[in-house]
Amino acid sequence: MTEENKKAVINAELKARLKDQNIWIHLLHLIVYGFAFGIGSMILLGVTILHFILRLLTGEPNIELQRFGKNLGTYFLQIVEFASFNTNKKPFPFSAWPNTSSAEKEAEEE
Repeated sequence: MTEENKKAVINAELKARLKDQNIWIHLLHLIVYGFAFGIGSMILLGVTILHFILRLLTGEPNIELQRFGKNLGTYFLQIVEFASFNTNKKPFPFSAWPNTSSAEKEAEEE
């Protein structure tokens, strides 16, 4: 294969990839999840401050805030895995919100 033929094949493959709608839809999802990650970070900060104050006042951790924090962390992990092309499974709102309490129950049953 000559150098010109190789360049033509590479250009044709690149053009086909540029016309692939799936990659552009993935980009749109990445933008949405980027905003979700930013909003989630602010929510995490608020939950952390609230949990700290409640811990000071009651002396005990709040189980619901712990569970929410764990679910939010799982959501962040799902976003990172999707954004880094490690999975094609879209996180919330295109799938269910992560629920660690049900995952913990399943692990305990096994």
